[in-house]
Amino acid sequence: MKGKQTSPEIKALILKSFIEDGVSVSQLAADYNLNTNTIYKWLKEDNQALTGIDTDKQKLLLENTRLKRDKQELIDLIGRLTIDVDSLTKKKISCFEISKLPKPDRLNLARVCIRDNPDTNKTLLSKLLNLNRTTLYVRQIKEVSDKIIGGEIKNLLKDNPFYGYRRVAIYFGFSDNKARRIMRKYNIFPNYKKLRYIVKKDDLLKPSSIFTNQLKIFIQDNELTKPNQTWSTDFTYLNYGYSFCTSLQ
Repeated sequence: MKGKQTSPEIKALILKSFIEDGVSVSQLAADYNLNTNTIYKWLKEDNQALTGIDTDKQKLLLENTRLKRDKQELIDLIGRLTIDVDSLTKKKISCFEISKLPKPDRLNLARVCIRDNPDTNKTLLSKLLNLNRTTLYVRQIKEVSDKIIGGEIKNLLKDNPFYGYRRVAIYFGFSDNKARRIMRKYNIFPNYKKLRYIVKKDDLLKPSSIFTNQLKIFIQDNELTKPNQTWSTDFTYLNYGYSFCTSLQ
């Protein structure tokens, strides 16, 4: 859909104000609600507007106006970045120290600045923060998808509070690693573990043990009045790290 067309009279008045009166392009763009690139395009294409001005002077006028625009944009940009970096890092940082921040912080700062001010000059912003300009256009699709999945996992755990990352992965149909990564990223943990009853398959359908509880018999036959009168334990082997020391038959 094409934007609103500017009448030839208004266009001529804008070009005249720039050439004869020396009004800056940024000021004209603000006064007439236009994009600065549109006015620059008119100046390059409309030879009649520049009649009587030699080529060198035309270039000088355009370059001088561009420098004024970049200077003003740079001043505004530094001010916005100083405010943003104070809110992000919770500490005062001068404009000379912004470019020394870690790259993830500078990239996050640039995206916050563009989000709050869509008309930010990305070329100046990338130079000021010492970033590659193309990184400002990269959309973090993974971050958005992780946030959505994290919300879905939280909703799932409301009905199934004992689900761990394995159950979550089975429910949503993705890998265990992905479920574990997202749950760790957003600090999502099961509210409690599901109770498990240890069942030894080798003991199924077999008669009860013939061995009696010797400790119970000893307590009945002897009166215990102080600590360390009797010790008792029940084990097959002694754990030691990832192995065991000995086995009792």
